Amino acid sequence: MRIAIITRRLPPAHCGIADHTMLLARLLRALEHEVILIAGQGQENDYSLIVGDNWDRGGLEGLRKRLDNLAIESLILQYIPFGFLAGKHSPYSSVSHYLALSRFWRACSKKWRTSMIVHETYFRSWSYPPSWIKGSIQKYLLKSLVNPSSRVFSASQMLVQEMKSWGDSKKIIYLPLGSHFSIFPINREKMRREKGIADQETVLTLFGVGNALRQASSYVNALDSYFRRKNIPVRWLLLGGIPSEWFNLSSPVLSPGRLSPDDLSSWLQLTDIFLAPHSCGLAARRTTFLAALQHGLPVVGIKGPMTDPFLSDMQGLILTSGEKEFLQAVVRLSADPALRQSLGRQNKLYYNENFGWDKISDILRNSIIYG
Repeated sequence: MRIAIITRRLPPAHCGIADHTMLLARLLRALEHEVILIAGQGQENDYSLIVGDNWDRGGLEGLRKRLDNLAIESLILQYIPFGFLAGKHSPYSSVSHYLALSRFWRACSKKWRTSMIVHETYFRSWSYPPSWIKGSIQKYLLKSLVNPSSRVFSASQMLVQEMKSWGDSKKIIYLPLGSHFSIFPINREKMRREKGIADQETVLTLFGVGNALRQASSYVNALDSYFRRKNIPVRWLLLGGIPSEWFNLSSPVLSPGRLSPDDLSSWLQLTDIFLAPHSCGLAARRTTFLAALQHGLPVVGIKGPMTDPFLSDMQGLILTSGEKEFLQAVVRLSADPALRQSLGRQNKLYYNENFGWDKISDILRNSIIYG
């Protein structure tokens, strides 16, 4: 089958969905399918087409004509709410912009087999009034894209269940994301010494996720303050370009900035406890969290409205409610290396059984290709 994947960005742009798109294309090619990547930004080559970052009605009409010339059989859209908007837009101009995307997708669905991978849900919360209008628009636009699609995938268990209630439930499929990294073996003790980490120091790692982490900075600040008061030596490790200015940290900090996948793997392996105090709750659609499981790290997170129900059943994951419970869980793990290792082993086993790319390959083979 000849398959095209539409995404906003491709490497060298730093973007989690760009990385996922590259891995998805590699997987489909391993299944002996032709794949061409279509993006607004990135590096063009024999397998990718950069069409310019213009996703309004005119730009999308031009894209549809180019698709006609590619002789494709299947089309995949990498989707996040408002993910194809360039620059700042009001909610109303965004609607106009995305109605054009809906029209484009309906036209494509009449001609080719279309699939969507929904990476982010719409956000609408009564506790945050600005989300009332924006979240309603996001939901409306998502529905308008789901309806004509042949298949719709998401790594959010709750979003899958909600989208199933909108119509044809058989075409809505849970698809894990998998980690974007390979494990790059290192001598952990040697690298810790090289980075100045003392044997008695506990390395607490935060990785990416933007505002979801920033909005929960009080969890991190309270934890750092506790360890300093108790004279318990810890070292913070900030990965994925997290700025230390988000927090009030008095304990030592390692902040290596943006790294290659191999280097990220190396740094992850310095970790003693992986922390995921995400404001909306830890979710299985976070590839940073999946990388922690893949690398066999114990994880402490918080429950929230976006937390997938099955995460509560994971033996190596500690989900907490509130700052006090979060702090107590991290403190307990910091004092028990054997427990950390046990939880890490369980997380790695769970990842291999449920989130590996072999699992993703089986789902895609049975749905996009043969479904």
